[in-house]
Amino acid sequence: MKAHNVDKIVFSSTAATYGEAENMPILETDRTEPTNPYGESKLAVEKCFKWCANAYGLKIYCIEILLMLQVHILLEKLRSSYL
Repeated sequence: MKAHNVDKIVFSSTAATYGEAENMPILETDRTEPTNPYGESKLAVEKCFKWCANAYGLKIYCIEILLMLQVHILLEKLRSSYL
């Protein structure tokens, strides 16, 4: 990725990384305890991305797409912050 000047990654995650929600809405600070292989695999990738971010100076954005409105809001924030 460095060879191609990629320094940001947006990863589509899932609320399944939290398992059975203790609170609604789920917050990023809530405990992650997946209850299925899908959630566990997404959480593992998120952790790998955190290691890569620290090792290689990447910016990683793990988002949970629930509604297209959320995607629109995120893209507007990214555009205003980084473009």
